[in-house]
Amino acid sequence: MTLLVVDEVDAVCPRRDAASVAQLETINSFLSVLDGPMAHASVLLLATTNRVDAIDDAMRRPGRFDTELELEVPNLETRPSGLRSTIVEIPKKRWSDIAGYAETKLQIQQAVEWPLKYKALFAKYKLNCRRGILLYGPPGNSKTSMAKAVAGESYMNFLGVNSSEVFSMWVGESERKIRSLFAKARTFAPSIIFFDEIDAIGGSRGSNSAKCSSGVELRVLSQLLSEMDGIDSSESVVVMAATNRPSDLDAALLRPGRFDALIYVGLPDRAERAALCKASRDLQVLAPFAGCECTAARSGCTCSPARRGLRG
Repeated sequence: MTLLVVDEVDAVCPRRDAASVAQLETINSFLSVLDGPMAHASVLLLATTNRVDAIDDAMRRPGRFDTELELEVPNLETRPSGLRSTIVEIPKKRWSDIAGYAETKLQIQQAVEWPLKYKALFAKYKLNCRRGILLYGPPGNSKTSMAKAVAGESYMNFLGVNSSEVFSMWVGESERKIRSLFAKARTFAPSIIFFDEIDAIGGSRGSNSAKCSSGVELRVLSQLLSEMDGIDSSESVVVMAATNRPSDLDAALLRPGRFDALIYVGLPDRAERAALCKASRDLQVLAPFAGCECTAARSGCTCSPARRGLRG
């Protein structure tokens, strides 16, 4: 018996709708070998891939690759070192890296950290876990940093997505990206999917934008809603998103079971601005008295401008 291993078989036999002429010839030749000499030889064929949806459907028919085994990433209980070695990383950011926002941090902890930390209690008392958390408020107020911090504190893998980059010029590619993202999140659970500027893909279906009229945004939004509805409470996958324009989001995204936890990240108050100044690494090159009181006095100033102000 001979064992033949084909690594990254998706590169050899990709889906025909995305294959070049040369790749189509390779696919046909490979299938001919499988159905011909390989079918009667004492050879066991083993193939590997991390993109099973990218393989041509003809490869997965009976008599070819008809047995599939999914190797999931080990979780914290089974093999912590294996989890830390994966491509998807656990952020190094912590709550202590973000000055102020005590109430906002607590709300995020209750929605994300507690269900994972007190899993047995949530199961015992049949408490509902939030599957979707929306952070909204003015730009530059550390919404993305907070999402990374809660992932780091909870030892959850973080999959960050800039929503505007989801769209593709190829038909069906945008929806495939959404499916692949959620599939990866399930594989690397416990994990957080974070959509920055989610209004770019989750805009109201009443909008008259060019993307809506072409149907691209509608298909992507439908795929996102479908994936969020498919998240099971036992999968330890949390979807977080940030936006500066919550009123532009489609109402379906804010229904129970989707983004049903809305957390406002507002402008820092005077005490928080002072704490931001003191926590900033830029203060290492400043005099002890410089900047803190001055920046704290700037009413209506977000975190990002405050940091830039410290740099001069």
